[in-house]
Amino acid sequence: MSNTSLRNRRLPLKVGITGGIGSGKTLACRIFTTLGIPVFNADRAARDLYTSHEGVRDEMVRMFGPEIYLPGGEIHRSLLASLIFNNPRALEAVNRRIHPLVREAFAGWFVTQTGPYVLFESALLFETGTWKSMDLTLLVTAPEELRIHRVTRRDRVSPAEVTARMNHQWKDVQKKELASYILLNDEAHPLLDQILDTDQKTRKIWEISANG
Repeated sequence: MSNTSLRNRRLPLKVGITGGIGSGKTLACRIFTTLGIPVFNADRAARDLYTSHEGVRDEMVRMFGPEIYLPGGEIHRSLLASLIFNNPRALEAVNRRIHPLVREAFAGWFVTQTGPYVLFESALLFETGTWKSMDLTLLVTAPEELRIHRVTRRDRVSPAEVTARMNHQWKDVQKKELASYILLNDEAHPLLDQILDTDQKTRKIWEISANG
């Protein structure tokens, strides 16, 4: 499903890309990068804000105490996760503070970009409503059992821990209803072929929107 805001312009299209934990979203973004497509990593931008934005730092300390930051000044990510995952009000408060600043950072980055399209990479693209500001959306998906296997091997955590993290994201069936494209990263369907096809389709949409 695409946002109907496509318009006559030479600016790149904004393509939001997302995927649940273990889906292979990061791998897909790396492949798009090799095709010359700029990628804005919203999750990395959020992490930077925790450290670099004085207002965010002050609010995090007010909400969670000074121990929310490590001695070197970095956000204590595992502690933050443990504090907000089982506290919907705290999670909402953090998201309300962080996500508008991430979108602001993306807007500043976007105006410096050229080419047919850029990717806005976010684990919570749909959950936060950010997809509404995109021209197109792309979902990377994989069977749940395979995702759990990947994450337990990668992060050395238990399947129960992975499942708990999954439960804080939308199910793929919800995301598919809003996705313009779906990449199936199940190790049976070649991911590169799907990305090349998506790239060509998106370039054509940009040409039509730019010249129509």
